[in-house]
Amino acid sequence: MKVNNTTVFMGDDTNRLRHSEQPLKATDTGRKSINGASFRAKTDPIAAKREEARKRAMKIVGDAFTNELKIDDDLNTRRDKVKALQQEKGEAKRAIKEIEDGREALRDMYGVDPDSKEEQDLKLLEKEVRSKMPGSEIILSKEEKEQIAKIRENGLSEYQERSLDMLESETYYHQTVYEADIEIKTENQIIQVSQLKHRVENLE
Repeated sequence: MKVNNTTVFMGDDTNRLRHSEQPLKATDTGRKSINGASFRAKTDPIAAKREEARKRAMKIVGDAFTNELKIDDDLNTRRDKVKALQQEKGEAKRAIKEIEDGREALRDMYGVDPDSKEEQDLKLLEKEVRSKMPGSEIILSKEEKEQIAKIRENGLSEYQERSLDMLESETYYHQTVYEADIEIKTENQIIQVSQLKHRVENLE
């Protein structure tokens, strides 16, 4: 080809140049895309620290939320236990009252006067039985113990024996009330301490 009487040769070099000017095409279709945030975190120290701080913050929030749920679940479980214990205690007290009502009916059946010696001796024998029940704070004096020994030595009436048998059947229910009171007190103390500790931690 001639331009202004100058011969110009267009050969393979020109063709190669034309081909080199074409847009590059992706030849590796299996190559993974690069995440911008991840790339910046690897190349930018400040971005990496920010990303690390973000992850730590998210973990703290997640752990705190999980801990909140555990505390709530534990408190609810303890409250449910207290309710169950209170119900059990109430049933035991009702059983005790029924027995006491039965003892009064027994006295009426035998026609024993509440002010009689037989009834007064029974009251002293009753005090001895109650002193041995769970949680009892009754303490017999030396004189009372001696008097009880004399009453037993002289023998009990049928009414006294039956009344004392009924009284001793209350022992199981008194045990139930005693143990329930201890557990209720313990659970309530744990609930109060947990709530107080939780409030203090939230203020920090």
